[in-house]
Amino acid sequence: MVQSQRDSDRPPPWQAGSLFRRRAVKYWVDQWRVWRTVVDWIVLLYLFVPALLIGGGVFIGWLQHPPEWLMHIPLALGQGAAILILVLFSRLRTFTEEADVLFLLQRKKWMRKLRIYGFLYSACLTFMLSLLIVGMLLPLFVAAHGQAWGNVLLFVLHLWLWALIAAVWMNLVAGRHRGWRRNVRQSGATLTLAFTFMAPYALSGGYWALAAVSLAIGGAALLLLVRMKLQAVDTFESDVRLEREAALASTALLLSQSDVVIKPRPKHNRPLLFRRSQRLFRSRDVSAVLAGNAMKGLLRQFAFGRGLLQFLGLGLAAVTLIDPVVIKMLVVAGQPVIVGLYLNSCWESFLHDPFVARLGWGEKVQHAAGERLRLWLSLPSALLIGALAGVQSFGALGALVGVAAALYVWGLCRVMTELLQLRIKKNRSA
Repeated sequence: MVQSQRDSDRPPPWQAGSLFRRRAVKYWVDQWRVWRTVVDWIVLLYLFVPALLIGGGVFIGWLQHPPEWLMHIPLALGQGAAILILVLFSRLRTFTEEADVLFLLQRKKWMRKLRIYGFLYSACLTFMLSLLIVGMLLPLFVAAHGQAWGNVLLFVLHLWLWALIAAVWMNLVAGRHRGWRRNVRQSGATLTLAFTFMAPYALSGGYWALAAVSLAIGGAALLLLVRMKLQAVDTFESDVRLEREAALASTALLLSQSDVVIKPRPKHNRPLLFRRSQRLFRSRDVSAVLAGNAMKGLLRQFAFGRGLLQFLGLGLAAVTLIDPVVIKMLVVAGQPVIVGLYLNSCWESFLHDPFVARLGWGEKVQHAAGERLRLWLSLPSALLIGALAGVQSFGALGALVGVAAALYVWGLCRVMTELLQLRIKKNRSA
């Protein structure tokens, strides 16, 4: 009788906590197995130890005696870079699996506890990432701008809180929206978080008292978002998808460096750009038609458009932050080369597509179409960067530098087209 009573008092073998621990341990074991298959740890040790010693020496040197160029970097630039990195890389882990639809969805308490444990797990990882980013920026904060260690600690807490808000908010958006609507809402959330994070420091003129007030407001917003996540009943499928992506992130990273081509799942959504099948160029020449179709196909891809915007943003930031006129002109001349190489790789991928290759385009047609595509896609960024660099260096008349940059891009496209055609002929002969 006593033994049966003891058995009845024992907790069941499976609880939400033990289920979470089992899945978290399994995730890290799987990641370890993936990296162990491709990484030679002895070679990695030979690379890591010297890099740690050299990097640590440089870091301590900058912390004690900051270089001159570091003194000219605005504090707001480091703060903005830190919040953008954390917003983009923060993820809410729920450790949800597809099989949970059979039994776990009926156990609301288990589901709630699993999400709470996942939030605490994400909070720990995000806090360590916040410490790492702020630690790398210590020479800028402490040595270059003389911030007190109390302000640095307050900034870490502020950064950590905003990263958690971003993780939960992005998770809710991913579960309730699809396609371009999800991208627009996530972009809006990123800009909102960056603005609200930087506003206290900008409004107070460097006095960090408003950041403490912002912490209280952010804490209330985080509690509200966590409550919404715990009560959400329409995010199960997105949680499963996000957990699958997190589990396969290391494998996808390693396969991206190999020759294995993974075809994406075909989607039949209506594109956001060029919804009609109209021509982009008035010319009825075959090369113009091919170039127009290639431009529409590339610009409809979110990754390609993001790449072009990144090149434009880096070029504009470089000519804005760099003072010497000679270096500004080097940026104006070098940015179209980098964009041209990027467009060359995209153009080759387009030509090697099975459907495009089946049509059998001639070499002259490919030559003219590739030149037209490179010109029209690299010209806008060259004009903007050249005009900005010219205005900053020579005044209003310096905007003519943008015209000179456009002429330079036109000649560069012809040269790069010839080089690409020679490369294609060489590959065919080999």
